Amino acid sequence: MRKYLYFRAIAALANDDSSADSVLIPAERLTGMYPTSDTALAMIFQSINPFLSDGQDGNFANNERIVLTVATNTHKIVMREIIKEIEFGRNPFITVYDTCADEFRTGGQNAQTLHHYIEGCSAPSLQAIFS
Repeated sequence: MRKYLYFRAIAALANDDSSADSVLIPAERLTGMYPTSDTALAMIFQSINPFLSDGQDGNFANNERIVLTVATNTHKIVMREIIKEIEFGRNPFITVYDTCADEFRTGGQNAQTLHHYIEGCSAPSLQAIFS
């Protein structure tokens, strides 16, 4: 079964209108994860739609990055939980982080995360792909 990773990092559901706000990426495009600080975990993906870099003939930008905010020094746990969900989870739609998950149901804003150590998400760095 093909799996997908979903990220949404905006303050209001009404503003979810571009690839800088939310993105769904095939899980098989995840190429790696690494800490960038005590509370940040970068997820690197093969580009969904490779594009030529500015001013560099034949040079494709092939990686996209999303940075998760995680509880202090919990990188390994979060990485393990993401991989475990990709490999063994039953749902093909995996919400890694969604700021506005409950806005329609409750009228409020409650984030949905894959694991309770995931506390936030950067805006997806996919703008150049879809513009």
